[in-house]
Amino acid sequence: MMNITFVEQRVIKIFIGCLLGACLGTAFHIYVVNSLPLPSIDKFIFGASLTFVTSIGFGFSRTVRCICLLIVPNFFGKYGRGFLTSAAMMSVLSDMFSVAVQNCKDNMLGIHERCLERIWVPIARQALCAPMTATFVCNVITLLDSVCDASTVDSQNLGREYLKAKKALGKLDEEFHSKMKWKLEKPKLPPIFKSVSISEIQGIIKYEISKRKIWFDVAYKCVSTLLSFTFLLVLLSANTYNKEYLTNLRFDNVYLTEYFQKIDSRRKEKGQKYLLPLKKTEKKEIIKPLVLSLRIEERRKLIKGTIRLSCQVFVTLLLLAFDFFFYTSLDLIHRHSQLDFEFHGEHYFRVSVHGHGKMAQLFQRVFEAFDSQHTIAGISTNKECLPIPSKLPIFQLLYICALWVSVWLFLCFEAWGLRLRRIICAYHYEKREKTRILFLYNDCLRKREGYLRHMRKRVLRLARENRLEEKLGSTSILRSKFPRLCGWMSIVGMGKKTCLVCSEKESKRSYHCVTKGCYFMYCRECWEDIKVCFACSQDKRDESGSGDDSDEGV
Repeated sequence: MMNITFVEQRVIKIFIGCLLGACLGTAFHIYVVNSLPLPSIDKFIFGASLTFVTSIGFGFSRTVRCICLLIVPNFFGKYGRGFLTSAAMMSVLSDMFSVAVQNCKDNMLGIHERCLERIWVPIARQALCAPMTATFVCNVITLLDSVCDASTVDSQNLGREYLKAKKALGKLDEEFHSKMKWKLEKPKLPPIFKSVSISEIQGIIKYEISKRKIWFDVAYKCVSTLLSFTFLLVLLSANTYNKEYLTNLRFDNVYLTEYFQKIDSRRKEKGQKYLLPLKKTEKKEIIKPLVLSLRIEERRKLIKGTIRLSCQVFVTLLLLAFDFFFYTSLDLIHRHSQLDFEFHGEHYFRVSVHGHGKMAQLFQRVFEAFDSQHTIAGISTNKECLPIPSKLPIFQLLYICALWVSVWLFLCFEAWGLRLRRIICAYHYEKREKTRILFLYNDCLRKREGYLRHMRKRVLRLARENRLEEKLGSTSILRSKFPRLCGWMSIVGMGKKTCLVCSEKESKRSYHCVTKGCYFMYCRECWEDIKVCFACSQDKRDESGSGDDSDEGV
């Protein structure tokens, strides 16, 4: 075997500690610091500094190592579960809003791209297509292809007509009498388009969406920041536990450890008072770390936490159900509300020049070339105006479910998870742990002796006040005084007595006082401790007690 000196062992321990601290700091950087609303360079500096400090502290400081390890079991507590609960609720709200906004963005982007495809001029395409997010605006571009079609211009008699026109210029003043009239017919538009343009409508829509998204982003960042700092509560609770463990001997000092049993065995061998096995009242306070059963307080806490968690999960399900209903409604509109209109027609363009003079004939010849006739056929649809819904991604649903399941598991295992805190501190502070156990053992000895004295004084006080029979009850008195007539009560569970000391209900192992006229009962465990009936004993000592009240310690 290789011999390792103390110095080498110390160096290896520091190296492993620094490595584990660096891993812990990196994880904190990734999952907590990166979620803060800070610039990237600030996040990097803060995260790197925190990782460095954690690494050094984990390697050289026992306290830092203990506090960092206490973070893990503290996640089973209310602060850790609160952190996961907040993350689940924020994930539900942010995902629902993000999907809605992204659908609107995708629709507008598709219209803009199609408009860019129709205009090929490099600079003009960006300028013209910027406000065009409605398809019918882009369709205006198609009209430009047929307005200036001069392919039908007849240029065969252009020279001859030019000479006639030149000769007629001299007589222009004499024979030129003309009146020009024109009429421009415009299609009728809906009233909304008379006061607001298409681009203005689109701008209003964009503004409303952007305004609501800005408010949502601000609220989301604020809540995300608070959520990130919620993790600090887990860290603070770990530090508080470490501090209380070192300064308060009674703090979380309720565990029956191996050292506790070792002390009890040593006292038993010496013939001194010992504690094990524990009494019924002591079992409610002292915890065996390896026992899986929960105490009454822990069971009540589990039930209350489960009810509270069920309400939170129910709210989440309502939000997800609303999201699914909204998606289903939009999907029905998308699949069943598309309307296509097919239209056919002819377009005539004709210029009429009235007159009989030379100029009239000249203009008639010129404008004849612009006469045109086009057949119009097309399909108009509202497809671009229909919503395109998207389901919440399945991995987001699984992520939300995993968070809630984690919260419930942490709640179920909270009692055992929090017990790990004492184990962690006991490993790092061995001497302090022994001091705490010695204090617990002596305290249990004092409580056991004081408990019996207290119960005796209480019974004597009730006897002097003639209130002792209140402990029995009317049905118990009837059953004791008239056993033949009222003996049937025990069969149906009525008239059962309770231990005068610990109030445990009557059982087959219970001890009934044999003194005539005394109807009181003791459980077997209490009777073995007192060996005398408190109710009928003739030893009427003063309430202060005349026995030896000194407490025997370890």
